[in-house]
Order: sequence, then C-alpha cells, then structure tokens
Amino acid sequence: MKRFLSALVALLMLAVCVTAGSANEVKSDYYDCTGERFSGLQLPYLEDGGLPSEDDFITDEDIASHKLTFINLWDNNCYYCMLEMPHLKQLCEEYSDRGLFMVGVCYNKIQGGNYAAEYQYAQQNGTPYPIVQADMNINRMAAHNSFVPQSFLVDSTGGIIEFIPGAYENYQDFADTVEYWLDLIDSGETYTVTFMDGATNEVIEAQSVPAGHCPIFPEVPAHTGYTFDGWDADHVGGVSEDMTITANYTAARYRVRFFDSITGNKIGQVFVDYGQPAEAPEAPEHEGYVFVGWDKDISCITSGMDVYTVYAPAGGLLGDVDGSGTITANDALAI
Repeated sequence: MKRFLSALVALLMLAVCVTAGSANEVKSDYYDCTGERFSGLQLPYLEDGGLPSEDDFITDEDIASHKLTFINLWDNNCYYCMLEMPHLKQLCEEYSDRGLFMVGVCYNKIQGGNYAAEYQYAQQNGTPYPIVQADMNINRMAAHNSFVPQSFLVDSTGGIIEFIPGAYENYQDFADTVEYWLDLIDSGETYTVTFMDGATNEVIEAQSVPAGHCPIFPEVPAHTGYTFDGWDADHVGGVSEDMTITANYTAARYRVRFFDSITGNKIGQVFVDYGQPAEAPEAPEHEGYVFVGWDKDISCITSGMDVYTVYAPAGGLLGDVDGSGTITANDALAI
C-alpha cells in the first residue's frame, strides 16, 4: 500500500509538470501572463530548514534595481523543474553582471509552508540566486496556469515582458531569450505607445516607453450607449517599436417598432446601434389619407421606442398652412 501511495503521489506531481518544448514550440493551451504586472511583492527568503523568513523579503525595490528579473516557479518533485535548474544556474552566473536578477520561487502546494527539500537542493547544488516562498502576488499570477515550471521575465517597473509556459529544453534557448531582452533594454531607445479611443477616434494617452519595458494601460473612457470590449492588442510585453493600441467598444442595440396609426397594426421593427438612424419600413396606404411622416425622430436612436405613422386627409388639413400634416403654432403665425 505504501508503494502504491508513493507512486500515486509521484504521478500527481508529474501531472502538473509540463515542458514548453524548444523556443519555437510552446504550449498553446495556456494563459499568457505577458503584459500583466507584479506590484507589492513580498517574497520571503528561505532560512535554515526551508522555513520562510519573517523579516527578509524580495520586494518591488529589488525588481526596480535590476534591468531584468527572471522569476522561476519550481517544485523539487517536478521532473522538468529539476531538468532546467542547471540552465538557470548558468544563466545567473553569465548574465548577472549585465543586470539580470534571478529568483527561484518555491511553488509546492503539497508541502505547505515548509520547503526543506527545495532548500536542501539549493544548498547542495550551490544555487547562486535566492530561493523564496511565493506570496499572494505570485500565487495570483501563477493560478492562471496549473503547471510548473513557469517563468516570468519582468522589467524594472514590474511589468511582465515575456511569459515562459514550461521548461525550455536547452540552455541556449534561455540564453537567447535573456540576451534579446537585455540587448533591447541596453539600446536606450524609447518608443511611443499611443492609446486610442475606438468610440471617438481620439487619443486617450501617448506614452514614451523605454525599449524592453511594458506600457501602462490607461483608464478606459466611459461612453453613454457603449460598453468597453477590450483592447485590440492584448498581452503587450516589452515594446520594440512604436505602436498604437485601440480601446474597442460595443454599441448598445435598441429595438424600434413601427406601427400604423390608423389600424394599430405593427408594420415592422429593426434593431439599431446606439446613435445610428433607424431604417423605416414602407408606410401602408389608406384611401382618403396621405402619409406625411413618422411621429418621432428616428435619425439618431438612443433608446428603444415605438413609432407611429402620421397621415393627413387627402384633400389637405384645414389650417395646415406649411403642409406638415398637423396644425401647429407655425401655421397660426403664417395665416
């Protein structure tokens, strides 16, 4: 029975481990965290025995003091996690001088708050970067995907410029990724990211964003009759060129019904987007009457409405000087 339980636990742990393949072959069934942000990080360092520290943390200040932060979520029971650990160690040793900050985050849901095995592994293998416990921020982001390993490349403002959903197969894939971002950041270029309002076609905000950093999405303007339907570019990571991102809106749709004022019968209905004109049906003909129009303005629909035909006697309406079909104050002034 003990052997069976041990095998079952091993299978369960393996089930949450995944490989992303090579750099050109990543999983398609995952949530891309690129473009999201870490804020308020408080990751406790692991102390002797694998217990999280109560007063020593990695925070936003540590992220801000480095050009690029590589946050790797791992678990010592995960085969692919352990497979990539030597690559991450080499990555830290080769790129720390260029501003890379490597962080290993223990993400073992079974062991709870004690990470003795992870701590022991890091000590025995001379892991040159800090091993910490996940905080609420990491857990929230990691919850989008139910596997380890997963890694986040983060700019100095906390923006996730790239998400790695699993484990790369070889060191060179890691090195190429890190080198690309460090080269871009070191270029010193600045790009303009323009946020447009899709409802008004006006500029919401234009940001000057350093190369290799994430833009900060502005608050979306509210428009009567429209619902914000997302941006046309989701998961925007580190920028490498000028770009325009547009806020998409969906117009509210209203029902407009048309009635014959003489018979009371409905003669048609249409559904119209907010602010657009309604296309009226052909008005019925009635002996002795002339159709002169509709009783409501249908040139700009802002709500649902019932619209009725307006008729005048075929011989004309006595006192209707302007020929509008009704007698108004204008007719009185014209007499």
